Amino acid sequence: MFKEAARASSAAPTYFEPFEYQGKKFVDGSFVANYPLNILFKELDSFTKHNNRIQLAGVVSIGTGEPAQSERKYKSGTTLKAKAKNMAHLSTLILEQVVGQDLLAVEMAEERCQAHNIPFIRISPKGINVRIDQIDDGKLMDMIWTTQLWLIQNLREVDKLGELLFKLLSEPDDRKRRSNTVL
Repeated sequence: MFKEAARASSAAPTYFEPFEYQGKKFVDGSFVANYPLNILFKELDSFTKHNNRIQLAGVVSIGTGEPAQSERKYKSGTTLKAKAKNMAHLSTLILEQVVGQDLLAVEMAEERCQAHNIPFIRISPKGINVRIDQIDDGKLMDMIWTTQLWLIQNLREVDKLGELLFKLLSEPDDRKRRSNTVL
């Protein structure tokens, strides 16, 4: 089931065929629902409103990585060339807002989970700005290295994820706390 859920919500509908499950086609939300947890919460609210007892065991939010934040300085300029350059910067900003990481949505989802005692784990290494169709080995190695560093620097989150998955998939008498993490 996990594999199907991951495949059905894979990013970049222009790169992946729609996922078929039980005769239905699923396509990533992309522009419409770039961070679909709000849709999950809406459906959960709809179920509970009709006295259906459903409780989330946990939420694992896996991002595609986030570019490192950079300071932007926009100047309108007086020449045509300067104005054109500013328009290019503005179009980049608009594109980032439409398809980029929506930190407010992530924060809202995390706060909702905390309010209902639902474990929330976000995995999205910062400093990654790689296109999905990237084939340059050097850039791909940089991405892998950045991800490895993130995993090492966020062992607590990695352990939290392992504990959540172990709790969900193990028998009650098998549960033991991990003593360390080996990467």
